[in-house]
Amino acid sequence: MLCLLTLAFSSCNWEVDAESISYAMTASLPVALIDGTVAEAGTSFNAREAVAVIFTDSYTRTVSANETTTVNRRLGVGLYETAAKLAEKATTGVEFLFTDTATGSGDGLIQTNKIKDKVYCGDYDGSDNWAIISAQEPDGAADAATNYPAFYFANTYSDTYCNGDIDGWYIPSCQELKALFEKVNEVNAVINAIAQKVSSVNPIATI
Repeated sequence: MLCLLTLAFSSCNWEVDAESISYAMTASLPVALIDGTVAEAGTSFNAREAVAVIFTDSYTRTVSANETTTVNRRLGVGLYETAAKLAEKATTGVEFLFTDTATGSGDGLIQTNKIKDKVYCGDYDGSDNWAIISAQEPDGAADAATNYPAFYFANTYSDTYCNGDIDGWYIPSCQELKALFEKVNEVNAVINAIAQKVSSVNPIATI
């Protein structure tokens, strides 16, 4: 499972110094850095400072029966992933239908998307889903490491991989995963380039 980050970072122009010269690189997509800035595509940065590869999620959102709006969101894909489960079988996370995040809710903001002949349903923004789960099952959420291990991975991602400096990591919604996998080759190319300099980084697994 991957983590996403909603980007609200400023751009930067990183300058190579003698100590970090072997880690200097550029990328074909923007890259979020540990200091809260973004190295835009083609801008030099230190691979050791990279925390996420940025892509744009663009979609048409239904506002009302007669109105739609185009949304462009910059999302950052974390450079580390986990095989942890979203939820254990005995938890509400598996057994309960979270209507606030389900397709067909009454707010008109959810729609079905199709890619590679498979239908993906869900909300557009997964960043609030942990709050919804926590409100529905506070006891289970209190021990997220046991009951919701993938969400625990996201909730502790900053402390584990970003020195606690970059907050806001979350498990993506199906819509966000759809947007990512439409651009997975571009994102993986950047992750692979970073992995050439930082060996602990792995590319996104594809199906």
